[in-house]
Amino acid sequence: PGDGFYSSAFQSRLVGNTLHNASMPEYLAYGSIITLKNVRTAGGYLHSHWHLYPEGVGAKQQQITAYTHKDHNNLWIIKKPTENIDPLGPVEFVKNGDVIRLQHRETSRNLHSHQHEAPVTKKHFQVTGYGINGTGDPNDFWRIEIVAKKSRNERVKVLRNEIK
Repeated sequence: PGDGFYSSAFQSRLVGNTLHNASMPEYLAYGSIITLKNVRTAGGYLHSHWHLYPEGVGAKQQQITAYTHKDHNNLWIIKKPTENIDPLGPVEFVKNGDVIRLQHRETSRNLHSHQHEAPVTKKHFQVTGYGINGTGDPNDFWRIEIVAKKSRNERVKVLRNEIK
């Protein structure tokens, strides 16, 4: 308990942690179920649940927050922007510069951004959960950028790369 405050790389070295000695791939692939953790704001995980933003708070869509504890509502699926992944096809890795879609595992809604003010930090835009089972719009697309890397087509490393 409480180990969720530490980075996943550090947690993987803690005896008794679910990540300790866990078998995981070296590179991130489309179709992977992941958690994303903010390295700046107290280490919150990207989180969502079935609740909608209330009337008068930007778009009345599904809430997206940062949550500092491990939770099944922190799980997201890496998807291609406009097509589904063939589970029987070859593994396709996510690379620096790729445009992706993040689908919340529990609710099947996409991570979505638009030009409504964020409810807490008015200088940022609101992020919501939108669409269902892969439907949505171009505001559901996110570009992967590996911090401190310049080359495109470099595969994203699980636990080792910091992305923005």
